[in-house]
Amino acid sequence: MTPAAGISGPIGAMLLGGAASLVCYGFVGSLKNRLRLDDSLDVFGIHGLGGIVGSIGTAIVALPALGGHGGPDYSPWWQLVRQIAAVGVAIAWSAAGSALCFALVKAVLPLRHARDAEREGLDIADHGERAYNY
Repeated sequence: MTPAAGISGPIGAMLLGGAASLVCYGFVGSLKNRLRLDDSLDVFGIHGLGGIVGSIGTAIVALPALGGHGGPDYSPWWQLVRQIAAVGVAIAWSAAGSALCFALVKAVLPLRHARDAEREGLDIADHGERAYNY
């Protein structure tokens, strides 16, 4: 809902929040595991997809019929094209920045621990002690 906070009415906000919640939950709850993605804190599943749905949905919730603040000459289709283009730019910018950071870190440090260390637990591998006593 954050991308549309200034232009949405209450009905549009509830619809957009519900749609984004369903998309995020569907991804995190099942699709992420089926695709075997390593998104341990669900950053993409929650913030990435939620932001994409919210940004694209901004064009819809601005409709005056939903209580939005679109003017009398508001064109939801033209705004939808603009929102999709903006999401594409944001994805490209984030991908480029992430790739640059990934390359810089990889040049200095290993990106992952050895598989055996991950299975044993990083508390033992890194600190030589168990984090929990059970």
